[in-house]
Amino acid sequence: MWLRSQRSHFGTWRDHVDVDAPMQAGRTKLDPRAALGADGSGRAIVIGTLVPDLYQRVIREGDEFTVWVYDAAGSWAAADYVPGASEWVQSRYGPRDIWAEIEAAYAVWESAGRPEGDRIGLTVTADEHRLWVDAPSRVIGEGLP
Repeated sequence: MWLRSQRSHFGTWRDHVDVDAPMQAGRTKLDPRAALGADGSGRAIVIGTLVPDLYQRVIREGDEFTVWVYDAAGSWAAADYVPGASEWVQSRYGPRDIWAEIEAAYAVWESAGRPEGDRIGLTVTADEHRLWVDAPSRVIGEGLP
């Protein structure tokens, strides 16, 4: 599940996202629905933990929608979901490549065997934070924030 500070902030998202800023655009093979959090799935827990300090917003138009993820420092990424597509339009702005961070965290979740949320744990000490699957000795996502 996304951390409380990462859940959608529907009233304030435009305060953080300059939608008119110059951006980089491209395509992604990662389904934009993978970036959606707060459902308690293993995917959402891993992405929410490994890609810190994010907010999200979804703008719907029928069956299509845009997923916006952004941080308080002004970086953002957006991906347009179109049913049946195998690639989606993705754009980003700011010093942080948020979509690449989400793709990397998703790859960690996949390489861990796509565990459900009840198999994932987080050990937090004064010295470290470790995300793990099944047992504290099976750490995933090392080297990521």
